[in-house]
Amino acid sequence: MMFTGPPDVEALHANRDIQGLLEALRYGGDPAVPRSAADALLSIGVIPTLTFLLDDVPPALAHALTAADTRLLLAGLERVEVGMRLKLLRALVRTGDERVAAVLHACLKDESNAVRKHAALHLRVLHNADSAYALADALNDDPQVCWHTVTSLRGLCHYQECIQFQRIFQRSEAPRLRATAARALGAIGDDACVQVLLEGLETAGEGLRRTILIWIGRSGNRIAAGPVLHVLNQAILYRDIETMVEAIFAIGRLRDPRPLDSIIALRTSEHLRVRMAAEGALRAICGWRFPG
Repeated sequence: MMFTGPPDVEALHANRDIQGLLEALRYGGDPAVPRSAADALLSIGVIPTLTFLLDDVPPALAHALTAADTRLLLAGLERVEVGMRLKLLRALVRTGDERVAAVLHACLKDESNAVRKHAALHLRVLHNADSAYALADALNDDPQVCWHTVTSLRGLCHYQECIQFQRIFQRSEAPRLRATAARALGAIGDDACVQVLLEGLETAGEGLRRTILIWIGRSGNRIAAGPVLHVLNQAILYRDIETMVEAIFAIGRLRDPRPLDSIIALRTSEHLRVRMAAEGALRAICGWRFPG
């Protein structure tokens, strides 16, 4: 459709002329026209119509979408292919509107790894402090997504957010909340956060203890090497195989050479999982130079 003058957005809306409204988004003669067209598309379910767009989402449409009901926006996102959804997310983030954060939080649970990864990255760009909790909840994701989630969480968490996660971990009676806080503290990984995790190891139940050890390892903070070695020695004493394996993995991730003698000794363990964990930890600490 070629417009010889300003498009009649009301008529296009009344006729549900989606193609005409999409073209009206690009009308440059009057900035009010693209805004009206965006509102019209939004009111009739604009998201599926994004498949008609071959290039970047027009700014007028992106601004209009931030005012949409989040559920409508997400329902529409599910109906378009991943490449277009990523393009839409980029356009929404460029608006700088803080309400976009709610959409990105929901996208952290999207079925597509690519969408989840980009949602995590975009949340760091928005620098919305409230996003720290949504990111913390997403830390048990696929390793590729998790890495970007950790990066964004570290960029967003400052003193106040760290204190909040510490309080949740120390005081909450809800296992799921404590586990989420433990992942967040390990992802942040500074001395204070890791110290709180180490203090919680003594009283943690089996499931939470496993989470703590995983995220102490992922913190990369070597102040934990001595205490984790102590946990490993206690697990050996009580023949707690699950804790032994997770403590060995944590030592490997920390890449601290001080517990090397203990790990080398475990290469001859009667338990296959312990032997495999010890081999992996030695490779992580020494690299491939370690003799097989």
